[in-house]
Amino acid sequence: MKGINSVVSAPAIVPATKDSKRKPAAASKEKKPKKAKGVAAKKDPNLPKRPPTPFFLFMSEFRQEYKKANPDVKGVGAVAKAGGEKWKSMTDNDKKAYTNKAALLKAAYAKDLAEYEETQTAEGSGETKSEMTEDADQSTLDDM
Repeated sequence: MKGINSVVSAPAIVPATKDSKRKPAAASKEKKPKKAKGVAAKKDPNLPKRPPTPFFLFMSEFRQEYKKANPDVKGVGAVAKAGGEKWKSMTDNDKKAYTNKAALLKAAYAKDLAEYEETQTAEGSGETKSEMTEDADQSTLDDM
């Protein structure tokens, strides 16, 4: 008979073995810190857009051809799967046209990006635009 002073023992905790998939009790209670959701930096609308890869150039043409040949297919996944299979089956000579076009677009992008960066540094005293806005924000805080 159990009395008032008798101690009730809790079930024994068995440590996890290599075979078991269950985590030990102490490890399962620990929570990983979540990343703070910050405000995304605003993108500059004047920043040149990156050029597409050869595969994306191919897909833009393939999508139009596929939709003409298969007007009843509405799923994006079906078009993407068919395009991926065709791209894999193409030889390097077939892909060369897309690769050359992508190289030209990449060169034009590099030129545009260099011009963009020059205009950003030329606007101030060698500072980038983001550095100038940080300085302006700090000066307004100092005035308060």
